[in-house]
Amino acid sequence: MFARVHAFDGRTGERMRFGRSDGFVAYSPAFFGGVYVAAGDVNGDGQNEIIVSPNFGTQPVRVFDTNGVRLLSFYPYGKSYSAGIRVAVGDVSGGPEAEIVTVGGTLRSQVRVFGVAGTTATQALLFNAFNRPGGTVAVGNVDGVGKAEIIAGAGRSQVAEVRIFDGATGVRSGNTLLAYAGFKGGVRVSTVERGGQVYILTAPGSGLAPQLTRFDGQTLSEHDAFFADEDDFLNGLFVAGG
Repeated sequence: MFARVHAFDGRTGERMRFGRSDGFVAYSPAFFGGVYVAAGDVNGDGQNEIIVSPNFGTQPVRVFDTNGVRLLSFYPYGKSYSAGIRVAVGDVSGGPEAEIVTVGGTLRSQVRVFGVAGTTATQALLFNAFNRPGGTVAVGNVDGVGKAEIIAGAGRSQVAEVRIFDGATGVRSGNTLLAYAGFKGGVRVSTVERGGQVYILTAPGSGLAPQLTRFDGQTLSEHDAFFADEDDFLNGLFVAGG
């Protein structure tokens, strides 16, 4: 299916409308590469924007408003890059707007951070989360101090390692979190806030039972876990929080 994006009310589960439609097309109807999505107020207008990125193919990262109107397109890794881009949004600079954080499917897990000003996305930070390709990223104030951190999960065919980085400098902070001991299929990450505390959520890549795990963002100790599907489902999961 082509890249149509839908949004749902978090309380009622009702599908939200964008103008006259109940969704919008992120890329050309001829594009069938799949998309990743994130949301956050990246331009300081007081409303969350929807940010999309391609699973694969030479498509840009795009920003849409709550009416599905495209506000911005940019290429974090150049117009010829086609290995897929994961995207996250959060305030890593301590400013009034959130930043867009990307990681490429190749390029040694290269993480880039962009601030949005009007119709322009300006790169503010670049670092390598791991020494091997791929990975996922999330944003959350896991240490409870100041601005948010960038959380990176290792990509496919890698030990399920999670690392935390300072969102303003790219300096690695804290200890390494090993989400699934002995598993080498990578790990997908997100964050969730509850009671004023931010937790790290993890889900395994392909090859492991679908266990979602919640870790304390400060101590990195396991808080709880559950299976999101039958334990013989081994196709991998993606996870999101809020």
